Amino acid sequence: MSDALKIGLSQEKLEALSSYQNHSLYNDEERLFLNYAKAVVQSDKTSCAALQSQLRKFLNEDAIIELTGLITHQAMSAMFNCALGIEPHGFCQVKGNEK
Repeated sequence: MSDALKIGLSQEKLEALSSYQNHSLYNDEERLFLNYAKAVVQSDKTSCAALQSQLRKFLNEDAIIELTGLITHQAMSAMFNCALGIEPHGFCQVKGNEK
C-alpha cells in the first residue's frame, strides 16, 4: 500500500495525480508543491527559484531544504532502480498498471 494512502490521500486523488494541473481535486497550494517537485527533477533553475519564492508563503528555509532533499532522494532512487533494472514491487498500484 502506498504511503500516500496511509496518510489519508484518497485513491481518487492519487489516480488523478497525472492531471493535477487541471484537476479539481488539487488546490493551488498542492499544485505549487507538485510544480516545484517537477522543476527540481527537471533541473529547471529558473522555475525552482520562482517556485521557492512562492513556497516561502507556506514553508521556512529549513522546510524548503528538507522538501528539496526528499524530492531529489526519490528521483535518485528511481534513476538507480531504472539503471539496474529493478522493477517496482507493487507497493503503489496505479490504475491501469496493476499486475
